[in-house]
Amino acid sequence: MNQLGVAITVLAVLSSGTTDEAPSTPSPSSAASSTVSLLCRCNDHNHCQPLSANLSVPPAPTTVSSNQSSTNSLATDVDVRNLLVCKARGARPHCYASKHLVGSRIVVQYGCLAKDSNVLQCIGTSAGVHSTPRALQCCNSSNLCNLYFNPRLPDGLSPLPSSNPPSFTTGTNSDDNKGQLAIGSGSALTMIALVSVSVAFVIVLLTAALYFIVRRLRRKCRSGGGGGKSLTTTDMMELRPIGQHGDQHTVTTPLTNVDSQQEPMTQSLYSPPGLEFSSGSGSGVPKIVQRTIAKEVCHLQAVGRGRFGEVWRGEWRHEDVAVKVFYSTEEASWARESSIYEQCLMRHENVLAFLASDICGTGGWTQMVLITEYHPLGSLHDFLSQQPVLTLGNTIRLLFSAAKGLAFLHTEICGSPGKPALAHRDIKSRNILVKTGGVCCIADLGLAVRYSSINGMIDPSPPLVQGTKRYFAPEILDSSLDTRCFESLTQADMYAFALVVWETLLRCRLPDSDPVPYRLPFSEHAPNDPSVELMQSLVCEQALRPTVCQHWLTSSYSSAVVEMMTECWQHRASARLTSLRVKKCLRDLDESFRRSDVQGAEADGNC
Repeated sequence: MNQLGVAITVLAVLSSGTTDEAPSTPSPSSAASSTVSLLCRCNDHNHCQPLSANLSVPPAPTTVSSNQSSTNSLATDVDVRNLLVCKARGARPHCYASKHLVGSRIVVQYGCLAKDSNVLQCIGTSAGVHSTPRALQCCNSSNLCNLYFNPRLPDGLSPLPSSNPPSFTTGTNSDDNKGQLAIGSGSALTMIALVSVSVAFVIVLLTAALYFIVRRLRRKCRSGGGGGKSLTTTDMMELRPIGQHGDQHTVTTPLTNVDSQQEPMTQSLYSPPGLEFSSGSGSGVPKIVQRTIAKEVCHLQAVGRGRFGEVWRGEWRHEDVAVKVFYSTEEASWARESSIYEQCLMRHENVLAFLASDICGTGGWTQMVLITEYHPLGSLHDFLSQQPVLTLGNTIRLLFSAAKGLAFLHTEICGSPGKPALAHRDIKSRNILVKTGGVCCIADLGLAVRYSSINGMIDPSPPLVQGTKRYFAPEILDSSLDTRCFESLTQADMYAFALVVWETLLRCRLPDSDPVPYRLPFSEHAPNDPSVELMQSLVCEQALRPTVCQHWLTSSYSSAVVEMMTECWQHRASARLTSLRVKKCLRDLDESFRRSDVQGAEADGNC
């Protein structure tokens, strides 16, 4: 700090040139010696020493000598009893006296200039305006030559107005070892304080502006204004598939509202056209580098409600997405479904595409969300209820795509990484979504269980009664299902899939016949929410199955589908077709129908 003070003083003197006395010519004896000592008046109590008693003090002058400048003067009222001194050593040592303004205070300093380079401070005359007005007097004629120095500030400079009178203060100036001068510390501290306050004010101002901008955008996003644009940080987020990179396709379709369910259900999911992916070759799940994506998705419209939570149509990165919000009591279901979707090799065109899962706090409670693609046509149940009629080709295409998705879930892919086999455990028309192009995808894996042939374990251990009661297989209703056998769980899925096939055939138009109004299986015998006991009586004791319409048997295509359907709802689970066999049968029917020149032409469609 002392070196910094000396540097500041040198610059100040060179710019203002305030000098009272030109440097004296050293005596011959001093010139001959390389090092000369000079005793100077000092007022720094930390670095100065009291004057020895054996040293005499020069008398006070009575007049101003001719070599004094008009801006300097001599003081005669010096208290020599408490005098402090310092010793300057060097080839040309000097004593100095300095006076400068710090606000309304006048600071007077006395000390030594020991180093030869510091002598430059004493060269020149008073000139210019400095940021800190000051006056300087130097001498080297004799010991204590600066004892009676009293520098005067240039004309026109006076302390700033203040309620208190100006105060004369001494500062920390001299060091008898280094002889450095430190001045202007008060102004430096003031400048630092002003800069700090200014920077803090700018930061607070920018923070407040950013807060109000973010708050306004979020309010607009929630209200659906401004085209429903959401608050996103797309530059901070990226879509990364696990494994290889898959192709991405964008499809734009209109929104169709979905009616509420009439019976307890596992919530159907809907997916966004703008984020539809092809299956690729083991591309895996697209994982998002998440930065609280749940807070970046705008909830635009509620489209469904079920036992696990609610489904909303939302917007993320200017694309429609489906946001499944789980109830706080269904954390286990959210965790199970999220972990299944996040597995490698879960990408398939006939399985609902997963985007992200997240947990966010809403202030009063914790919200668990699952974000998937949004399909505006809704579930197969809603599609069949609203669709006037289906052609035979459309019917086969819908069933074939659903069978492909179910077969993909039931199949284990061995390798590193691999995919475990999955049993859905809640197959129904409400959990199968209709995509654009007349194809389906399997959704809602909240009740699914995983099976790996490596350890032979089913994860998690499934309960006996689980799913939608209307679609329960006979072995579930009579409690004969072996939950430790994974094949038994997939056979129960095939029974439920047979009921979905029956629902789809109701809306199929065949030659010389009209489609049958859509209804749920066993709707003529069971209410909207049947009990397990009632379904057990209908399915197990009375061995009832949905009615097969006679006109379905008039076409070789539809009769082949009916034959496949009846084999899948057999009472004995081991007699049912597997998902791979159903997929092959429907694929052959679809290829045969596509090769036909006329949609109503008869062809051999034996399975």
